[in-house]
Amino acid sequence: MKKSFIFLSFFLLHFIFAQDALKVEYDYVVKPNGVNNSRRTEAFQKTFEEQAKINEKQVLYYYKGDMFYRNFEKPEIIINGERSKEGNTTTRNKERMTFPIFRFYKNKDDENVHELKTYPKVEQFYRYHKPIWVKIDYKNETTKIDKFECKLVELTQKNGKIIKVWYTDMLPINAGPLGFYNFPGLVLKVETDAYVCYATSINNNATQKDIEKPNAKLQVYSGEEYDKKVAEIREFLLKPSETRREIKL
Repeated sequence: MKKSFIFLSFFLLHFIFAQDALKVEYDYVVKPNGVNNSRRTEAFQKTFEEQAKINEKQVLYYYKGDMFYRNFEKPEIIINGERSKEGNTTTRNKERMTFPIFRFYKNKDDENVHELKTYPKVEQFYRYHKPIWVKIDYKNETTKIDKFECKLVELTQKNGKIIKVWYTDMLPINAGPLGFYNFPGLVLKVETDAYVCYATSINNNATQKDIEKPNAKLQVYSGEEYDKKVAEIREFLLKPSETRREIKL
């Protein structure tokens, strides 16, 4: 028992004095009931639920105050629907299931984060912002993730929905998954009504080379400019395919 206590103390002290370099691996789990697929076919819903059972691996690199968070892209899935015939022409409806690309970049001298926004086959750009919540409520509830005691904070969104975030002040750094970074410690778990993201591995195996930088060739939008850009793309996506070809964003 004494040896175990000594080992644990040594382990924690090692992390406390090695906070300049951290690599945290996360599992990202989609909740099947957390996404509205009511306009999709039964085949699409079935495939979606099968994909939701597969935990997606994501990783955070932290090095001397700089942070980079990413997932690993999955190939698009094409779901073939029923064939239909009109005259001599036979067509087959297809639904495409694409998966989000997550990239978050933050340097130590900046409170804001660069978040990569991807619209498949349309455009990529960065949103430069700091997440803002209607209410931030620090709770007394705690839990243990890996070997770290984590505290709970509940975030209220504009739509009234609650996001639960667990962070550990045993590692007092501003870092975490999916843009959840501005708390008094490393964020090890996030839960929303659509997904759960939780740490599965924490170590010091990070170097400066792991900190990817934003692509200087992509546009950066913030505030009203970002809102305008998103509205422009949504309007574009609602247009018929033939019309889209004539428009260049």
